[in-house]
Amino acid sequence: MNTSPISTWEGAEAYFTFASNSVGLMICLLAAVAIVGVLIVTMFRHEQHSFQRTIALYPQYMKQEEEKQVEKEVAPMVMEENMA
Repeated sequence: MNTSPISTWEGAEAYFTFASNSVGLMICLLAAVAIVGVLIVTMFRHEQHSFQRTIALYPQYMKQEEEKQVEKEVAPMVMEENMA
C-alpha cells in the first residue's frame, strides 16, 4: 500500500500535510485557536475564583493592604509639610 506521492526522499526539503487541501489547514488552525481561547478563558475564571476565595478566607490581608495604600497617600504630604 504505497499511497505517498513521493517516491524518494532524496532532495525533499519540506513536506506539507495539507498543502493541496486548505480545508484541513483551516480546521487545524481553528482547532488551535479554539484550544488557546478556551485555555485563556479557563485561566481567567480560575484566577478570579481563587482571588475571591482568598479574600473570603483572609479578610485581614485586605485591611492591611488598604492601610498601606492610605499610608502611601499620606506620606508625601507629610514630607512636604516638614520641608516648608
